Order: sequence, then structure tokens, then C-alpha cells
Amino acid sequence: MQMNIYDISEITNGQYKVRINLHELGMSSKEISTFKERYGEIRREDNEFKKICSLDNHILKYRSESIFPPSDKIDPKKKKVMIIFGNPAINSVAKGMFFYSRQDGHRHQLWGKLEKAKLLSEEIRKNVDNREIEANRIRDAIIEGSTSQDYVLGLTTFYSIPTPVKPPKKEDSAKWEYGDVDGVEILFRSVLPKLQQEEIDRLEDYDFGRGAIWICTQKSSHEYVKKIHNSSIVKYWPMRNSGGDGLRKILGEF
Repeated sequence: MQMNIYDISEITNGQYKVRINLHELGMSSKEISTFKERYGEIRREDNEFKKICSLDNHILKYRSESIFPPSDKIDPKKKKVMIIFGNPAINSVAKGMFFYSRQDGHRHQLWGKLEKAKLLSEEIRKNVDNREIEANRIRDAIIEGSTSQDYVLGLTTFYSIPTPVKPPKKEDSAKWEYGDVDGVEILFRSVLPKLQQEEIDRLEDYDFGRGAIWICTQKSSHEYVKKIHNSSIVKYWPMRNSGGDGLRKILGEF
């Protein structure tokens, strides 16, 4: 990573810190002023944002998430699978785990899909109806490399900055201008190609990703990663519109 532009800390228990120098990233003073206005809008959309993100003049700091097992926990007989989501949800980063819960507080459907894909053992969540306990069990299993008999699982995101999650109903989501990946791309619109390059550099720096099957859940990020990154298998799985059987079929090709 280039120092003073996009600095990333080591991953600890599934989370890491990012520091971006917006001026060095290529934003003009006028663009930084616009960025600050948009940043303020996100704070108004989601009160949790202020707990994980700060902006001091042209320096943006935030927490993000990636979870991988250390090299000594990786069974070489298993296939490595790195799932790359679009970007983190503010709630998940604040709670300390990917897809901590749905907006209504119930468990997220992702985990059931990963079970069907044989990436996550059903035993990990069996008889658990508490989101915090469930999150801790899944995180610990990933770090221990023990999510599955056949695969070693790692989770990360294409964009590292968290944004709000848009409600599923279109009539409700219209007011969430900065939700999901769209929010990131609006926020960094003036320097998006450079930000994308910094993010792909981050993905390529992960030891876990070397020799892994890369599964992108966003079509746009899949197209970008596939164009830039040529040293690993990169596949697209439309997580929201496809079940675990679809992912299982993709993995069965390898």
C-alpha cells in the first residue's frame, strides 16, 4: 500500500482500521468539501456511523472487517474460498461481525446459504437463537479454519468503507441515498478509479487470497476484479438473488 494515501492496520479478530488521506487520494479542496457534505448525510442516515468512522479535515478514518484463518490453521487438503462482499454494513462493523443480523434483528439468511453450499457446518449454528452467540461461533470457526470438512472460508469486501443498508422495499430505500455499494461510489465519485485500485491492492495483499477461489457477490466488483486480477480464480455469485445451491454449483467446478 502507498503510505500516506491509504493505510491499513493488521486484522485483529476480524476487524482492521483504515486511514485515507483524501488530498493524496486526488481530491481537490472543492471535492473534499463535497465529500464532507456527503459524509454528514451518512451520519444523519445512520447514527452508528459516528462510532466507527471519523473525518478530520482531509483525513478519513474508519473500522472495517475481513476474517481469515491464520496460515497455521489452514488445512492444505481443503480448498480456500474467499467471499468478497460489496462493502461492510455499518451495523455489522459496529457489532463486530459480518451480517450480524437483518434489520429486524433476526438472523441473516446468508448463513443458511453458506450451509447449503457446504462452506459452513450446520453444527456451528445448531440450537442457537442469539445473534451475539451465533456471530461469535461463526467468527471463531472461520479463524480456526474449521467451518467445513472440504473448504477453508475467508470473508472480506471489495470496498472497505461501511455504509448503511438499504431497506428491502424500494419505497423505503429511496431515501437512503448512501446505502450499500451505491453509497460508497457516490461518496468517492471524483476519485473512484483510484480508490478501486487501492482496494484491489488490499485484496491482493491478503495471504489467504493466494490460491483461493474468489467469489464476488456484486456484479460490478466482479467485473472489476476479474479485469485487474489474474492470479486467482474469480467467480460471480449473486448472493441476494441466488441460494446456497447456486454457490455450491460454482464451487463444484473446482
